Amino acid sequence: MRPSSQRLLCVTLAACGDPSGPAGTDDTDPTHAVDTDVSGGRVWLPPEAQAVRVSMALRGVHPTAADLQTVRADPTQLPTLVDAWLDDPRFGETVRDLYNEVLLTRSVDQQFPQLGPLLKVPRKQILDAVGDEPLALIERVVLEDRPFTDVVTSSTTVLDAVGAKIWSGHDYAAGGPDEQEVHWTDHRPAAGVLSTNALWSRHPSNGSNYNRGRANVIADALLCEDFMSRDVQIGGDVDLSDPAAVNRAVSTRPECVSCHQALDPLASNLWVFSPIVSPGSVAVSYLAGCSTFPLDQCYPFDPYLKDGGLVPVLLGLRAPGYYGHATADLGDVGAAIAADPRFAQCAARRFWSGFAEVPISDVPFDLVADLQRAFTSSGFNAKALARAAVLSPDFLTLDASDPDVAARAVGPLVVRPFQHARLIEDLTGFAYTLSTDDLICATTKLNCYGDVELATDDVYGFRSMTGGIDGVRVTRPTHTFTPVKLLFAAAIAEEAAGWVVKKELRATGERALLDQVGPTTTDEPTVRAQLASLHQRLYAESVTADSAAVDADWALWSTVLVRTADPDDAWSATLSAMLQAPDLLVY
Repeated sequence: MRPSSQRLLCVTLAACGDPSGPAGTDDTDPTHAVDTDVSGGRVWLPPEAQAVRVSMALRGVHPTAADLQTVRADPTQLPTLVDAWLDDPRFGETVRDLYNEVLLTRSVDQQFPQLGPLLKVPRKQILDAVGDEPLALIERVVLEDRPFTDVVTSSTTVLDAVGAKIWSGHDYAAGGPDEQEVHWTDHRPAAGVLSTNALWSRHPSNGSNYNRGRANVIADALLCEDFMSRDVQIGGDVDLSDPAAVNRAVSTRPECVSCHQALDPLASNLWVFSPIVSPGSVAVSYLAGCSTFPLDQCYPFDPYLKDGGLVPVLLGLRAPGYYGHATADLGDVGAAIAADPRFAQCAARRFWSGFAEVPISDVPFDLVADLQRAFTSSGFNAKALARAAVLSPDFLTLDASDPDVAARAVGPLVVRPFQHARLIEDLTGFAYTLSTDDLICATTKLNCYGDVELATDDVYGFRSMTGGIDGVRVTRPTHTFTPVKLLFAAAIAEEAAGWVVKKELRATGERALLDQVGPTTTDEPTVRAQLASLHQRLYAESVTADSAAVDADWALWSTVLVRTADPDDAWSATLSAMLQAPDLLVY
């Protein structure tokens, strides 16, 4: 870690909070901050720190030097910068990452086998093709300024070339872009992510569950109404091993009916998808020769069952419906969700939860109401929702003297795995990747996994160990520092520092970080000037060459130089320390 004099960003910001309020607040424009109340003794983040927080939340990278100069000169320009950042493709990547924590489709259990047309396709590409299908649709809806209701009403999905080989029943155009928004040709209803194969391959329905687990995925992810969170006392006199006894209980016992009268009709809409769509079922299909029903899941296959809607009738289950209203198919369910006020409210909770790193249950109700109003008044534009969230006073407040206001203040945020990798690459140009190819893969192209980014992979990487999720065993992110997170921060910082020194110290062209020194530069004024420049680049922190912060960095740099007599070592050690400092890992 950096020397002890390097302090947490939150301490610095608390000491120099700007009492003027959030940059760009204008209560005449509802798309600016959703709340212009500046009472409660708020301690605001300074303008530059506000820009860093908002840019990190939306894109996972710091603002450019020009952006920081803009807010330094005129803090009211922050909303204008936010508008540009919302059009950045990296905001789309953030949307994918945040909704993966909702839908859990990037699961390590989604490794479909390398058989048939996928025989020589790296497993990483297969994993991504399956896991990202619904997430890519959500990203497109958001980036293209389509109503967010398209997430549950669109007649399309998004597939890449690998996904197009896994699934049938679509109009993917060979020879076109790798990732395409495609229409279904198998007559499945227009229900957005609810009609995607990947969502239901991740969430199967086993035995006599009868799609109830799947129905709860819909209720939880899109309405924030998790049936499992209901406080219902169930007696122990029902034989859960007897399907008939269970069916009687869910239809007759009041404590069971209280949930199942809404859950079961929702579940009855989902019989149009094969209950089990798994890597194992694909492997068994190939072993069976791809010809025996139901073992017919050889690539490309279609898990949509056109006649599946008859199953609830045959099993004597509740008729398809949506919270008391009859439905004909999943299209009706998607339309009902889009019209349900809980959908907009849940989206507001999800966005705030993701940006502020809090559980959805901890989002204040009045804040949800404000965000929901901004969202619905914009025509369900998700960018407007994101804008309202990140320009909210609560998001830009570090602390407050009023306990109620302080409880709502977001406070310091810890970088997530996807932000960490993106930030390091943006600052240094270094991507922490691993080639998993072995001799067999190199010579035969068989059993390959592919290159991975260690911060965001779960098979060979460290995502779930550094605060992320793996989609099945770890399903909730961790927003605190853990020993593994700190070890990984040290590892990526050391690798990135060595890469920067090797690439830049002797370069003659434009350099991103070491732009004021060369391989033989050792005089203190020049080194100090470079260190002060690094503070601005890495931490958006304006310091002078004779500041206490630079004193600490100089002490480290000069100590290493005395011990090794090599400026390369001095810069590697100092950059490594700076890249794993709390100032970079907390925003």
